[in-house]
Amino acid sequence: MSFSSSGTATLQPGNVLQISENGSTVAINLDPNQDFTGFFFQLASDSSSGTLISEAVRTQPPSGLTLAPASDTGLQGDNITTATRPIIRGTGVPGDGVTLRDGATVIGSSPVFSDGTWGVFPSPLVVGVHSLTAIQSDVAGNVSGSSEALSLTILVPSPAGLTLAPGSDTGVQGDNITTATRPIIRGTGVPGDGVTLFDGATVIGSSPVFSDGTWGVFPSLLAPGVHALTAIESDVPGHVSGPSAALLLSIMVPPVF
Repeated sequence: MSFSSSGTATLQPGNVLQISENGSTVAINLDPNQDFTGFFFQLASDSSSGTLISEAVRTQPPSGLTLAPASDTGLQGDNITTATRPIIRGTGVPGDGVTLRDGATVIGSSPVFSDGTWGVFPSPLVVGVHSLTAIQSDVAGNVSGSSEALSLTILVPSPAGLTLAPGSDTGVQGDNITTATRPIIRGTGVPGDGVTLFDGATVIGSSPVFSDGTWGVFPSLLAPGVHALTAIESDVPGHVSGPSAALLLSIMVPPVF
């Protein structure tokens, strides 16, 4: 007989099972004619009355829900990513199946592999905070309760690949030095989003992200000198990314002949 968390389960005289967890105790009467081999006992709270109740299930909930490192686009382990289809991993009983939910919505499933791990490549998640849980089912059709929730935050990705357009590069191609005072700046983003270009803290132009994932800004006039250009991206609902990596661009005074 097992318990689903850190609590204890003790069989008392009279087929009474006493379950304790985090200072709370529940006693349930077991049917002596029922075989409880392989069952897991879980404590839950009755939302209407606040009374602790116990549930006996044959299948353990999945455990260890984590964002896969390859899907973690920022600080590893912070559960914040710009990936809209991030791989979620966990552990379970080999041979069982796992179903992943975002709230009450099923977003994917996976078998539990022979090493006890599983991984779900979910349907697209919108920008915002998501509470992901998983259930596990065995070949007999027994279904577990929900796992502990993984709180996952999806952010708008920052624009990438800011470059000086070749047609605006009046010197050596790729040196980010030009005599053009309104040079076209290009980059990539999420199709349908919008990009705003900055020179320091000053907005100098904007562009939609086209269907091929590219954008281009024909900025306001730039004075001779070095400019640190960055861009932010916003989606249709109004979520805004952090700034992109800076493009250092030098505007030179054209030679006089």
